[in-house]
Amino acid sequence: LRMDCTDSTWTSGGIGLRTYQAAADFDNVVAGAGAMSFTDDFQDGNQNGWDTRSGSWVVGSTAAVEHVLTVGNNLSGPWISPDGISGTDQDLSADVQAREGNQAGLLVRTTDTSPDPRGYYAAIDTNKDALLLMRAGTWDSLNSCTVGLATGQVSLPTALERAHTYRLRLTAIGSTVSAYLDGTLRIQCTDATTT
Repeated sequence: LRMDCTDSTWTSGGIGLRTYQAAADFDNVVAGAGAMSFTDDFQDGNQNGWDTRSGSWVVGSTAAVEHVLTVGNNLSGPWISPDGISGTDQDLSADVQAREGNQAGLLVRTTDTSPDPRGYYAAIDTNKDALLLMRAGTWDSLNSCTVGLATGQVSLPTALERAHTYRLRLTAIGSTVSAYLDGTLRIQCTDATTT
């Protein structure tokens, strides 16, 4: 399953992690933005190097993993970003687990508009069994999608499970924004106005 679309809303910004109506865990975060890079596996037991934009984020443990970045179920969409990572070309990936609720995902090309980010947002949605790609802040689908336009989502061939870890990746490279789930490209958008 693949969705292709065109958009020109955000051409640069920061990166981050976000949930919506979900308690979630994030681990093994790897980010690149131009010449800058950032990794965190939270094995140091803290979230030093992260800027909490909204919500209550802590490093905790699960039954399967000793140290993960976790956030409780919050309707308002908490988000967090690594300090000082910004640029045009961005590649962000993380192990993502929605323990309860709806969405857990990644942000690229974000601008700091706390409490609500602006940028591109890709998330697993365990209620819809879908991978979402939308505009953060306005929360609408990308307006030139050729598949999934009405819902801003790609249904997946198998149901998403709560408390299961998925590898989510969101890239914004040149004019292309892409979302991957467990290593498979699922959504790709082209923005002809960026280079």
